[in-house]
Amino acid sequence: MICFMFLVGMWTTSAQAQTTITTTFANNNGSSVVVFSVQNNNPYAIIMTDIGSHAGVTSTYTCYLYAKAATYNVAPGAAGAITAANGWSVVASNSSLSLPANTSGTGSTASPFITGMSYTIPAMTQVRLALQLATGAGLPPFTTTAGSLRYSTVSGTCSFTGAGVDLNSCASYGYGGTLSSPTNTPRGLVGYISFIPAVPCTGTPTPGNTTANVNPVCPSSSFTLGLQNPSNGSGVTYQWQSSPDNITYTNISGATSASYALTQSVDTWYQCIVTCTNSGQTTTSNPLQVTTNPFYNCYCTSTATSTADEDILNVTFGSLNNTSTCSTTGTGPGSVLNMYSNYRSGVGAPAAPSVMQGDVVPLSLGLGTCGGSYPNTAKVFIDWNQNGLFTDAGEEVYVSTSGSGARTVTGSVTVPLSAVPGNTAMRVVFVETSTPVPCGTYTWGETEDYLINVVATSACSGAPVAGTASGPASICPSIAFTVSTSGATVGTGISGQWYSSTDGGSTWSPISGATSTSYNVAAGISVPTMYQYVITCSNSGLSATSNNISIAVNPVNACYCTPTSTSATYGITNLTTTGGIANINNTSLVVRDM
Repeated sequence: MICFMFLVGMWTTSAQAQTTITTTFANNNGSSVVVFSVQNNNPYAIIMTDIGSHAGVTSTYTCYLYAKAATYNVAPGAAGAITAANGWSVVASNSSLSLPANTSGTGSTASPFITGMSYTIPAMTQVRLALQLATGAGLPPFTTTAGSLRYSTVSGTCSFTGAGVDLNSCASYGYGGTLSSPTNTPRGLVGYISFIPAVPCTGTPTPGNTTANVNPVCPSSSFTLGLQNPSNGSGVTYQWQSSPDNITYTNISGATSASYALTQSVDTWYQCIVTCTNSGQTTTSNPLQVTTNPFYNCYCTSTATSTADEDILNVTFGSLNNTSTCSTTGTGPGSVLNMYSNYRSGVGAPAAPSVMQGDVVPLSLGLGTCGGSYPNTAKVFIDWNQNGLFTDAGEEVYVSTSGSGARTVTGSVTVPLSAVPGNTAMRVVFVETSTPVPCGTYTWGETEDYLINVVATSACSGAPVAGTASGPASICPSIAFTVSTSGATVGTGISGQWYSSTDGGSTWSPISGATSTSYNVAAGISVPTMYQYVITCSNSGLSATSNNISIAVNPVNACYCTPTSTSATYGITNLTTTGGIANINNTSLVVRDM
């Protein structure tokens, strides 16, 4: 009897453990929906708790898991449209899921899509599941919004088993495509499902260590907490807690499942209180500190896929002057010869140049080639607000002219007064034939990453200096031009305003939105106009005005475009007019045929 009770106790403990079934499919296809079957062969119900897979594009998504009943041990056949009218229902969702692009991962490297769900699959039952990844947050279910879910073209092993449960993506089971047309087959989930048995818990929970699927983590990037030994089953409750110091813990609102997905921006300790309500016993998991990577180590990937052709040979920005060759590899993690160079860290990494808010910093790029010579362009991006992105307004700070072969391009970058002080990243992307973007892959070229140090400017005081204003002496009507001032005071508390006058300076009017030291007159002018720049220090209340710029308007007959002929084969040998203001008969006039 004692042995029998011991064996029963062992069965109960093992049956309550969480099981994860992970597929081994190759990640080689995708759309927005994948359909597969889960069959519970146990004499008791199971509860699905988690599902994970891969996105094809870095974005924020809405994820839905739909279910439809199927006959036990029978291949269900074509999935049909994923609609409520066709028998499908929503069993779980995640309305805001930020995912990185992953076109080469496997099931074992899948990202969590939905965690902490409670979907029950009865004993000896098969259900069909449809996983949808729709691009955008907060989208309603059963919509055909485009998505980017990776799945597999199934070959070889197509059914996976764990703890009496089958995950089946074989022919007549696995389908891929869209909600309205999941007709590609056989297709399989590249990822995993997790489940627990729906049997009552007993005794004292033994959760063991707190775990995290990622540690350290990037700021605002999702990660999932879990338990070494989840004491699962009906009657088990969970309460996750966090602490800044591993001394004082606070309950996390809504974190009441065996696993919990979250984000953080600072290093934090976590633990989980696990209770079996049937026995009234409670245990707390061993705490875990999840540390946070610096934001500048968390940027999106940017790299060439070929080592041939274009290469960045020099980057000069303020005091930074870094020269490399076709045989030089970057100093930091992830560097790949002639494709990506990380100079943010590592032995020999260049020191971060200090640039002050408001400074105009000279920039030059030495652009060359390690092979052929083709048209190319370079761009420079700086993360001024230190949010781990290069895509915010004003963060594309330089675009080179298009060219080919070895050349040096130069320019300047104005550090915004709003730039956050401290270290941040600068990315240089040099690409052949296509337009450089801050993230993603391209065939030929190179990306280089650097750190720069933004220094806070001092507060203004006393009388400011408006600088020297300049612009064109004259301009054709309605042609855009720029007026600017150099040498103006910079600092916190400084504000500026451009004024214009069309009556010779008797009356000045402020130009709406023209508050920077440089102003583009996009619509041009039709009458002679004067400009001046007024700068104010709010700390002292004093202002200064620049010199006046007088810009004339060229006569219309001096503003026509210049015609050009590329051939001397044909010509006009005589032009004759009669009547009108003047008569012309000019046989010496030669006008090339256009």
